Formats: sequence, structure tokens, C-alpha cells
Amino acid sequence: MKKKRMRVICIVSVMSILFTSCCLSHDWQEATCVSSKTCSECGKIEGEALGHAWQEATCTEPKACSVCGETEGEALGHAWQEATCTEPKTCSVCGETGDKALGHAWREATCTEPKTCSVCGETGDEALGHAWQEATCIKPKTCSVCGETEGETLAAHAWQEATCTKPKTCSVCGESEGETIPHDFNAEGICSMCQMTKIALTWQNVGDYLHATYSLESSGSNYHITVTVAPVSSSYSFQDAQVHIGMNLYENNGTLLYDAPLDLNFDDCEQFYDLDNEGNLTIEGHFPKNYNLDDLRPIQIYDAKGFCIKN
Repeated sequence: MKKKRMRVICIVSVMSILFTSCCLSHDWQEATCVSSKTCSECGKIEGEALGHAWQEATCTEPKACSVCGETEGEALGHAWQEATCTEPKTCSVCGETGDKALGHAWREATCTEPKTCSVCGETGDEALGHAWQEATCIKPKTCSVCGETEGETLAAHAWQEATCTKPKTCSVCGESEGETIPHDFNAEGICSMCQMTKIALTWQNVGDYLHATYSLESSGSNYHITVTVAPVSSSYSFQDAQVHIGMNLYENNGTLLYDAPLDLNFDDCEQFYDLDNEGNLTIEGHFPKNYNLDDLRPIQIYDAKGFCIKN
């Protein structure tokens, strides 16, 4: 009986050991960055924690463990290099880009310098080169674009004496000096130098060489009138030429007025107006609105003096 009891105690002891320990087979959980290898049944540990496998922080990500993903600290932030003419804003660490390139600020090419960026100095098209104007009697060889000069002026002017159509003139550079000389008309009215014909202006022939026009503008209680005289052809020039300008005004009742109330006295037969050498003249006047211009012939050159010269 005593032996049987001892046997039971031994069996119970063995079974107790078997059921209270994992000596036969642990249920291990592998070690992590922060925990050692551990039995999930009995809590026994073996070895040490692995420790983090840190990856250094980047511009956009903090320091992080490549195994468990735990982070530490903050992202570094970009180290930006400012945009240039040809490159966008760029991080010198990771190469990420931001804004677009600025583009060149071009200075246009000159005679001596190519097209150039004022920011980075890059050049484009070649220099234009000078646009030389040859030297004259009064000016050295000169660039018409930038004004740079080269060399010296030519010799003195090569003067051609004045004529009745052209003042004293240099045959090289075209510079003129003084005035024309009078025409040398013969008995037939033909100039011996230029062969122009001199024609005396009269009331009978003036319409062949000159014509008059007018314009009207309202000005308060008056009309403002502008009269223009011009040659009928550009082949005519004039010498000591004068004209008398007439106009017909009517009262509203139809009565013709020959003595119109004008500050220019257009109907004063003694009033003549000087033409320039090209036969041009502009004069202005006023008359009340209760008078009307003759619709058929409001403006007319009634008389003329001096000469018309025909080429």
C-alpha cells in the first residue's frame, strides 16, 4: 500500500512538471526591434531585442525604422536653390523641383554685342554689326544705328555755284548754302539758265494756274471760314505772286451783298494776299449766320499779280 501511494505521488509530480512548463516545446514569438524572443506560453525570453534599423530622415520624411516603421524626429525640409533662367527652383538634397524656370531677360543685340541675358549672361544671336554711312565733307564714316564713327571727314566741300533753281550746293554731300539766284528771262519770258517760262498772272489766266477752296465751321452766332489757295500743278512755281479773293454772300431774303461784313474784306478789290513760292495760301475769316454763301460760286480768285513759272 505504501509502495502504491509513492507511485501515485511520482506520477502526479511528473504530470505537474509536464503541465507547468514548456520544456518539451516553447511557442516562440520572434524577437522584434524592442522585444527579445519570447515564449507565448510561459513568457520565457531568449536573446535580446533586435534594435531598430534606422533610415535617416529625408526632406519629406522623418527618421524611420525600416523594420517596424517607428519614426523619430521630423523631416529635414527641402534645401531650395532658387530658380534660374533655365532651371526651376530645385532642392539640392533630393532634387525635387518647384516653380518653373524664370526665363531669360534678353537685352537685344547691338552693333557690337550679341543678344544677351541681363541675369545670367547667356548670349543668343550675334551682334548686328554697324550700318555704316560713308564719310562726307562734314562727317566721318558713321554708323546710322549707334552713332559710332570711324576715320575722318573727306576733303573740303566741292561747291557748285547757285543757279536759279538751286542754291550753292556741295556735289559730294549735298549740303547747300545761301539762296538761288534770280532767273535770267529773255524777251520771250524764257530763263536762259533753267529754260523755265515766266507767265504774268492776270485776272484772265489765274484760273489756269491757281484754284481756291473753302471750309465752313459753326462758331457761336458766326460761321468760321477757311480759304485755301493752291497751284493746279506741282510743275508750277511762283514769283512775287498775289491774289484777290472774292465771295458772294446773300441775305436770307435772297439779296446779294457785295460788301460782306468780313474781317478779311474778301470783297475789297484793293486787298491782295501774298502766295509762297509754291503758290500756297491759307486765310481765315468770319461772317454772321444770317448771311449765306452763294451756292453756285461762293469763292473765287478775282484777280492776280506777279508771275507763274512753268518748268
